[in-house]
Amino acid sequence: GLTAGTLNQEVIHAAVATGTLSQAGGAQLQYTRQARRLYIGSLPVHLGLTEKILMDFFTTTAISMGVVTPNPILSVWISSEMTFCFVEFRSIADTTA
Repeated sequence: GLTAGTLNQEVIHAAVATGTLSQAGGAQLQYTRQARRLYIGSLPVHLGLTEKILMDFFTTTAISMGVVTPNPILSVWISSEMTFCFVEFRSIADTTA
């Protein structure tokens, strides 16, 4: 039967075969992106937070909590109102650490 694992492999093989992505790792990251993103709300607007500041903060925090994935945070996106952001982790497991 079709499972998430076999579907995942199909997506990777199709992406590589069609040249959509140059490597399987890129397909894996795109396929799991939703599961690797965390919503962070109620950001303190008066602090003037930037994507770089939040990326550094969440990277340091993740490492201090025992995350061993090198460079665990791939990206941070902040809303235009600067009231919430999405933090994208490198690994699904790291989002629940």
